[in-house]
Amino acid sequence: MSSVIRHGNAVKPISIPSLADVNPDNWDRVQSFGIAVNQPTEKLYELGYAEKIATAKEILEASVSINQLEYGSIDAFLQLAGLSAEPVAGLALSDFNESKTDFYLPGKTTYGGIVEETVWLQKMVLDSFTIEMNAEERIQRTFEMSGNFCKIARGANKCLVFKTDTVGSGEAGTFNIVLSDPAPVVSPNQAGTYIL
Repeated sequence: MSSVIRHGNAVKPISIPSLADVNPDNWDRVQSFGIAVNQPTEKLYELGYAEKIATAKEILEASVSINQLEYGSIDAFLQLAGLSAEPVAGLALSDFNESKTDFYLPGKTTYGGIVEETVWLQKMVLDSFTIEMNAEERIQRTFEMSGNFCKIARGANKCLVFKTDTVGSGEAGTFNIVLSDPAPVVSPNQAGTYIL
């Protein structure tokens, strides 16, 4: 049985600040996008019994490392700060304190092909960034982020839909939000539950 090795041109990182009203944006000049997921567990024992009685699962740990070539744009920094434009005084480290960013990577069969799956990292916070220049005068940025959510959407659930609806102040009664494009599908993990 052979496995198909995908080329990096079939994946494009896209970010959307999750705590701000900022549009999603493609990440250009990305050289590497490394995802790590860890599910910490602890084996529980009791006195007088040699066998494990349970396993306690702790909060999932997800991290991502992005290496990007410098190209004279601060779009990546604005996305990570949850800003749509550079502040008059310029960016400050404090702009990143409260921000959280979702990343999603549609995985296609080939460049410009059909989406097969989507990796979704939710509410990632910026831990650190570095800027370095090598002997060939190539400038690169590296962003290190962490969070608690990483999902892979496949099959009928392979696409993410971001829908925003604004409710006016003092809205009376029930306010309905219609999710029909695309239509929700039944969760493969739980019958009777619909997901987008």
